[in-house]
Amino acid sequence: MEADRPGAARSEYVICLEYKASSTSAILDLGLTANKNFAKGIVSCSPDMSVAYVTIYNTTTAPDLQLIWTSRSPKKVAGLAAGAMDGWIKEVPTPVRHWIIRGGVLYSLCGHLLLVFTAGRRRHEAFALSPWVATMLADIIDKFVITLLFVSNKTSRERQLSAFWLPFLLIHFSRPDNMSGFSIEENVFSPGQMLSANAAILGASNALYVHVIRSRPSAGTLVPASFLMYALGIFKYLERINAQGRGNLRIIKILMKKKNQQTRFSFHHTGVHGPLDNDQALLVAHSMLPITKCAFCDCSVDMDPDDRETGRKILSCGWESMYKVVEMELSLMYDLIYTKAAVIHVWPGYIIRIVSPLIICAVLFLLTAYDKGFQRVEDIVLTYILVVSTLLLDVRWLLGALGSTWAYTFFKDSRWQRLKHAVVCDGKWHRLRTIVVSMSSRFDMKHPSSYRLWRGIMGQYNLLHECTRHNDNPISVSSMIGLLYLQPQESMMQHEYHDRRGFRIPQDLKGLLFERIWEKLKLSYTPGKVQEEEVVQFDPDELQELILIWHMATDIFLQKVTFADEKSQKYVKLISKLSNYLVFLVVVCPNMLPVRKLPNKYEETNKALKDYLSDEKRPASCKTREQKIAFILEQMGDGNSTSSIVLSDGNQYAGVLRSCFAKRGYIDLVEKMGRKSYQRFQKLMPGLCSYSELVTDEELLLNLIFDAWVLLLMNASKGSSRDSHAKQLGHGGDLVTIVWIMTIHANIFGIQEENNGVC
Repeated sequence: MEADRPGAARSEYVICLEYKASSTSAILDLGLTANKNFAKGIVSCSPDMSVAYVTIYNTTTAPDLQLIWTSRSPKKVAGLAAGAMDGWIKEVPTPVRHWIIRGGVLYSLCGHLLLVFTAGRRRHEAFALSPWVATMLADIIDKFVITLLFVSNKTSRERQLSAFWLPFLLIHFSRPDNMSGFSIEENVFSPGQMLSANAAILGASNALYVHVIRSRPSAGTLVPASFLMYALGIFKYLERINAQGRGNLRIIKILMKKKNQQTRFSFHHTGVHGPLDNDQALLVAHSMLPITKCAFCDCSVDMDPDDRETGRKILSCGWESMYKVVEMELSLMYDLIYTKAAVIHVWPGYIIRIVSPLIICAVLFLLTAYDKGFQRVEDIVLTYILVVSTLLLDVRWLLGALGSTWAYTFFKDSRWQRLKHAVVCDGKWHRLRTIVVSMSSRFDMKHPSSYRLWRGIMGQYNLLHECTRHNDNPISVSSMIGLLYLQPQESMMQHEYHDRRGFRIPQDLKGLLFERIWEKLKLSYTPGKVQEEEVVQFDPDELQELILIWHMATDIFLQKVTFADEKSQKYVKLISKLSNYLVFLVVVCPNMLPVRKLPNKYEETNKALKDYLSDEKRPASCKTREQKIAFILEQMGDGNSTSSIVLSDGNQYAGVLRSCFAKRGYIDLVEKMGRKSYQRFQKLMPGLCSYSELVTDEELLLNLIFDAWVLLLMNASKGSSRDSHAKQLGHGGDLVTIVWIMTIHANIFGIQEENNGVC
């Protein structure tokens, strides 16, 4: 930068200030004042809105300029001489500074590519480290490089290509089509986010104007190329903002109400024999998506009786088809909330994806005609890398958009009958999808529809295991990075107990679980049938307590007995994993349950268990975990009193179960329970209490225990926060969300008797 002195043709000063704001309004006042009083005023904010970074570009003001703004606190005055504008940056040698800029741009591209290929992991993992790190660091690097380009002292010709890189940084900052926001909180815009967006756009605009447009004679064909890329970058950045807004559940609810029409269902695969395959289920899911959207937005769905009857045809195919359709519906909700699907599959979205590769091809042609005689070889190579990689990605997004089932649904519902007939009825879309599927399978080694399926991971948390395990496990790299970037404790616990220790439910156990859920849904939602019994409804206020009690009872019982039959062993494994999963929800994800906070029950239980493990109460011979657990069970079995209701009732219920297994009388044990304990046991085991004769059959006993856990799971799926379910979609999805949506479908359509596999 040159100082303002007589005879100087042009003066330019950059004033950089850092202001620790006391409130959001103070930062807003700061931004308004900067833009009003000076030629260029750009404000960006730290993520926690505590610090505002102000950069002012001015060509007329003297070097001793002072910036004054007013906030809720007394007037603040801060100034910085233009000579100290670049601080530590000026101390860095010029060649090093140039390589820092190139490295930042290259890292931005690598981070963008990493995000392209890893964003889908968020569908299946509670804490997807790679896309998170790529997102956070790329956003920081993009802003940092924009700042460096302002203070770079390259020659005017050398700056031209550097300024040409800025639209590509905007495209990277806009994120790929398979990701709009990393969390549901990003879909609610704050003043800081808007200021940061304005800063990025204004910064890129100013650099292009100063280094390219203002030097038009020497820039040559780079001027129209810059205009084209800048327009494309701005559009994609605004598209990201629009996608995040449309991913907000409140906005989704408003848009659905705005339509103000009944939801029409048209199932494309009636008459199919047997369960639906993935593609068939996905097309049906598009038709049923309004049901899931209404469930997440807490609004009702109206439909004609004929539509309701049509919906029953899918449910009558059995639990497999219903389960797969619900999986696909939830994956489509993920698309709406966390990707750009809401803005891609509309006319403007398709048009820009068709035009974008053509624009970049034109830019590539203009770039070849540009005089590069004064440019460094490394800058030229980096420029071509940016252009070609962007072109390849845009071709990928175009094929992916047109070959997706979102496009099929869009064209099927189009009012243009000729277009609808040409694309849908003539089979052009199916041929295009076949090509896309073939290409995707070649690169990803899997069918495009299969990635939408829930991975089947159930988080696991066992109270006895946690109280007796040693805390000497090595800390994983991802855990250390999570701590480094101050991830919430809940996110890191989900990573620990879901991703690392979770249980992937095999197909045979999944069949046992959902067949039982299907039976329970039939009891409540079979139309025109008088129910002989109702599914037990638990009070939401006591649900977490019941889960902990039944977890202790089940764990104590299963630790004490052994089953030799293979079928019984399957039930034992499923009961144990389902028990650990529901405790995982209580301890790690309480927001997924109807009542979010149970302040003392878990802590009380945990403390009581640790008391049993204290050195005073534990013999010296108890050195291993198994010995400690055996000691706990022995102490409880002797009838020791405890202040913990969870341990007390859990021990009593385990005693009843052990008596059943040993074929001894258990009626007297039930009668000795207190009134509240008996009421809880009756809710959990209505079948056991209703039998006039003693239950001594092992398989029947396991079925009754399993029934209790299925009832607890179905009750846990009701009444929880919609935001919690939406947030969990971005953390790998969850079993309780699938059960919740299945229950809503059964409630709307009812469940008919199965029709011999014809859907």
